[in-house]
Amino acid sequence: MLALLALSLAACGGGGDKLVIAVQPTSTAAELSADAGEIEEFLEARLDADVELRFPTTYAGVIEALRFGHADAAFMGAWPAALATQEAGAEIALAEIREVIIDDELTEAPYYYSYWVVPSDSPYTSLEELQGKKAAFPSQLSTSGYVAPVARLVELGLLEPAAAGEQADPRDFFDEVFFAGGYAQAWEALKAGQVDVSVIAGDVPEELYREVLADTRVLEEQGPIPSHAVVFSKDLKDPLRSDLQQALLQLGSEENRELMRTFISGTFVRFEPTTTDEHLAALNEYLEATGLVFTEARASSGPQAGPDPEPDPEADPEPEAPSTVEPPPARATQVNVTLHEWSVEPDSATVPAGTIYFLASNEGEEPHELVIVRSDDAPDELPVVDGLVAEDRVDLIGEIEGIAPGSQASGVFELVPGRYILLCNIAELEEGKLESHYQLGMATSFTVE
Repeated sequence: MLALLALSLAACGGGGDKLVIAVQPTSTAAELSADAGEIEEFLEARLDADVELRFPTTYAGVIEALRFGHADAAFMGAWPAALATQEAGAEIALAEIREVIIDDELTEAPYYYSYWVVPSDSPYTSLEELQGKKAAFPSQLSTSGYVAPVARLVELGLLEPAAAGEQADPRDFFDEVFFAGGYAQAWEALKAGQVDVSVIAGDVPEELYREVLADTRVLEEQGPIPSHAVVFSKDLKDPLRSDLQQALLQLGSEENRELMRTFISGTFVRFEPTTTDEHLAALNEYLEATGLVFTEARASSGPQAGPDPEPDPEADPEPEAPSTVEPPPARATQVNVTLHEWSVEPDSATVPAGTIYFLASNEGEEPHELVIVRSDDAPDELPVVDGLVAEDRVDLIGEIEGIAPGSQASGVFELVPGRYILLCNIAELEEGKLESHYQLGMATSFTVE
């Protein structure tokens, strides 16, 4: 997939009279095309360059584009921005100022805090007392909802600092860990009594923040947590570099605020100049303490290896290793899922919330995978780019990869109540034509009660 992206970017090329800005959008590229045109025209009127906004489907794609000169700048979250500085030699030039709540006051800042919370009537008065209990995080890819809270556990001595090459794992402290798919979902799990503790952040919509804080007690605070950033390629030089920075500062004016909230975050206010060291100082400390690694396709069963950075789009998607089946954990609900061309068929469409053990059987003639997404959309309405569901634009719970024809593989996931979609997210070139397993029908609804 990244190879397809690189080929697409290279075909248009960066540099010269063209300036390419890579964007991780909050919606599909098709839905954003009209708004992208407005931004392109705004910047072109202030720069001696033809400006183009592009929408890679993954943060890894953005980083590779910056690294190889296919993008000159990017709008990125803090954690991926940190990776871009490390792996692509990029520099953070602008920080997002967003509406956040700090000390119970709505304010504007390039940083915010997150909080460990328990229900108001909880008997627990400290995180230490929650050892062996159940916790809900919004996402393993969230700086405020996972990295900083895990770093706080390390700081308090509840988790050991990560050894070289290892990652701190909250399961070493809590008995069960859920990844709910968002702050609202984590709050629902806490309200329903499915977990004993959760996390809320000061950059969520104010209504949600006030609702959570009205019915909970804060046990610990962590921060500051950096907001999103504008990252410049190491190859972007003056005068275009300075001109772009000034133009983006103008783009952050109040009259463009709603437009920019489509591309940056729902609480965007404006940009302000910053540096890599200034913006990422706290985050780098959290990452050093925890050893956490940003991996876009992560199952809730634990850290996984990252994707192949340069897959061959012409090659068949053969599994890199044999599929494996592990025994189901005690008290887990088992769901048997049959995969073949072109359907995904679970033996039960509704299961109780908790630990779910999926046993996937590939009865088809091609390799498949089982991806779990939390979504209220119809199974065929997820955002798609280059034949693949854009996993960074959905609530990705996890996946079971590389299931060869005639084989089985298993995975264990902690699921909270809600609607989900089970799908196969493989796309390959067949005789020069892109074949998308998802678009051919390999997706179905799944409900957790």
